[in-house]
Amino acid sequence: MRLLRRRSAVAPLDEAAAYARCHGTRENDVRIVKLPPRRERYDVLAAGERLRRSFEERLDAREVDELASAHTGAHSGAGPFEPAPPPAVPPAA
Repeated sequence: MRLLRRRSAVAPLDEAAAYARCHGTRENDVRIVKLPPRRERYDVLAAGERLRRSFEERLDAREVDELASAHTGAHSGAGPFEPAPPPAVPPAA
């Protein structure tokens, strides 16, 4: 009794038969649709540049304000490592 059977030889496929076996037949389910034109894109780079300039101006103004307050000894408010003063509590009636 033989356990392994001999496989029959498979006939070689030409290119068209191999393509049909891999991809199947072409059906009419797919149709070409013309898309409407795209809407205009926002000018993101210009808006980002305006935002960057505004941020730099605010930083520069803050540095000038900090230098001025350092020379006069004034304190402009709580810094990043200083606690904020407690809020004023109205007297009880």
